[in-house]
Amino acid sequence: MKKNILLITMLIFLTGCSVNYNLKFNKDTIEENITINVENDQEKQNTKYFENRDFYAIIDAKTESQYKKEKDKNSNYNFSYEYSLKDFKNSRFTSCYDAYTLTDNDGIISLNTSKKFKCLTYDYNNIDNLTINITTDYKVVETNADEVEGNTYKWNINKNNSENKPIKFSYNVNKKRRIILSEFLKENKLSIIIALIALSLFVLITISIYIKHKIVNKI
Repeated sequence: MKKNILLITMLIFLTGCSVNYNLKFNKDTIEENITINVENDQEKQNTKYFENRDFYAIIDAKTESQYKKEKDKNSNYNFSYEYSLKDFKNSRFTSCYDAYTLTDNDGIISLNTSKKFKCLTYDYNNIDNLTINITTDYKVVETNADEVEGNTYKWNINKNNSENKPIKFSYNVNKKRRIILSEFLKENKLSIIIALIALSLFVLITISIYIKHKIVNKI
């Protein structure tokens, strides 16, 4: 079998690297994005493991759907794939739990897993910590995430809690989430600064022209 277990193998092989595992839930699709950040020469050497290998996003034996693989100048790797809701049941991610469901109940999309997260240990090697990030632009109606940051929901998994770390996440595809003021300011910080500078310059120029005009009229 030529398919490689990307999610498990990458994390085990690259213990010590920083790994970000991200899922973005859209209306009809789920985007998976895995980023491996290397910090030293040894880790750069390790990432050569990926150069001449193909990695597959789906574990269905009848399907050969490869990840899009990208490498930057610092040897950081990014793997991405976009699933349909139907195909996600055959993803590498779902193999990390004994049981998994992804249902659509009148527009409420619900992801539920069993308790034990199995991908921290493989061939007697251990990963110390893994964070799963789930993002959506739709209204979330239920979650058991450890942290929430804007529209990103985070589950922090380690060897002490992996026996009881189910994921519960439901969102309504008929309702967009509300963006609070602090998020808007954070996301548009540069644009707001430029707008304020432009407004300040406009006000200063207007005042300057007004003062000059008054002086000329007095003369």
